[in-house]
Amino acid sequence: MTLTRELDAARDNLEFDRSLIAAIQEASPDGILVVNDRDVIVSHNQRLFDRFGIAPGDAVAEDALKRADVVLYEAEGARRNRTMLAAGAGMT
Repeated sequence: MTLTRELDAARDNLEFDRSLIAAIQEASPDGILVVNDRDVIVSHNQRLFDRFGIAPGDAVAEDALKRADVVLYEAEGARRNRTMLAAGAGMT
């Protein structure tokens, strides 16, 4: 396979992956926020804005990022609570 064909195949795969992610995000009834390993927001859906009352123009505003940080903190706490409850349920 030539380099050009490999690049074309990789581009096609990337385009498919992006389309699939966009479809999943928009079909989801939940707000979705994706951050990378440096805590930079890399993706989100409209329901996230709707759910937390964030205006779309504020997506990169400091206030919106602070709210997103609160959301992540609360989600992590909820996950820890579910894990603790599940562990406790297994002990009885």
